[in-house]
Amino acid sequence: MILIATCIIIAVVLALIVILWPRAIKFELHSYEFVESPMPPPYGVSLMMRYNTTGDVEVHLYDPTGKEIVSNYLAENTQECIMGLNFTPQAGVYTLVIKPWFGEETVFQKYLSFSGYNLSVASFTPTWSYYSNYLCYDLSGFTLEVRNDGDLPVEPYIADVTIGGKTENYYRLQVEWVMPNQKKSVPSLPLIKFTPERALVSGVSYQASVRVKDFNGNILATYSTSVIVSA
Repeated sequence: MILIATCIIIAVVLALIVILWPRAIKFELHSYEFVESPMPPPYGVSLMMRYNTTGDVEVHLYDPTGKEIVSNYLAENTQECIMGLNFTPQAGVYTLVIKPWFGEETVFQKYLSFSGYNLSVASFTPTWSYYSNYLCYDLSGFTLEVRNDGDLPVEPYIADVTIGGKTENYYRLQVEWVMPNQKKSVPSLPLIKFTPERALVSGVSYQASVRVKDFNGNILATYSTSVIVSA
């Protein structure tokens, strides 16, 4: 009887060891991309990852300077997560590190390299306003067709427009972000303002130049075309 009891105890202990012994976690990263954030401000963009994990893990993301910018929990058997970023991603090499939820060893590491945005303007469609007191037209707004061929999102904020050598730089754009490999229509906010020096004549062809800028005034893209003023 003692022998049987001892065997039972040993079997129970071995079973507990099998159950409680930490399992080696396997993590596989399938894809990652920047997307427009579904989260409220200040999260403008998010990094979406698709993966497989056999255990609960922590994800850590470090920017090109080595500063940790994301720390998230990923549950076992989940396959997708969206990590909100409250800053504009910059070009460089980011480091992705995966660790067990309880543990410090690294189970997965990958360097994510991004070269930057590449914004271009494909077309400029103006909207004109007629001012009967002056018998002339002025640009009241426009729509830009833009494309980002880079691997980082970009946020166009304002545009300078020069028509016939006269520049107006108060056109605020109605778009938050243009994602990598995305085409987008970018309308301007209407400008209810007229300067007699900018008077334009119907039926006349003018050279138009556009400079798209970010919030800090950095030029993101330029575009030139000819336009004819019409009602």
